Amino acid sequence: MNRTALKPAPSSTDPLVPAEIACRIEAANVQRAGLPTGTLVLLGLIGGLYIGFGGALATLALTDNGLGFGLSRLTSGLAFSLGLVMLLLAGGELFTGNNLMALAWMCGKVPVHAPLWNWTLVYAANAAGGVLLAFAIYCSGVLETAGVGATAAGCVAAGCVGTDAGADARCASVVCSGRVSRRC
Repeated sequence: MNRTALKPAPSSTDPLVPAEIACRIEAANVQRAGLPTGTLVLLGLIGGLYIGFGGALATLALTDNGLGFGLSRLTSGLAFSLGLVMLLLAGGELFTGNNLMALAWMCGKVPVHAPLWNWTLVYAANAAGGVLLAFAIYCSGVLETAGVGATAAGCVAAGCVGTDAGADARCASVVCSGRVSRRC
């Protein structure tokens, strides 16, 4: 009987080793680079809407909840996570996640124009989805009830401070569209 056959394989707590993870990311991004423009724009819009929905829900959770600083931030973070879960279930595209396309480009699997085109389309579609949701929230009138508008303004004010009203508005639009990982 061969003793080497009886030796157990070295155990690992990771289901995949880093090299396998890199190969899977590379393969997924090669596939992502080949998506048609219409599909990419639609998935980018979905991504912007769902992340915006998570941000809006987090803002609503922060409004007059009476839980104190720590618990209100925890509640807000959990509410924002709902937007991420919806994004994952729907399969939307986010600019932040598509930055991993650089791996496929560095390995020579996609030409340099593919990630640049993808990033441009997805960034614009994410912003358009966020603006579309912001417009829907504005038209719904929810910002005028129960201090939600004041909480949203406080979140924007925490992101930028200025003296010029026009510059503040431009800064607020940039902060709101780019506020995926940083919460107020």
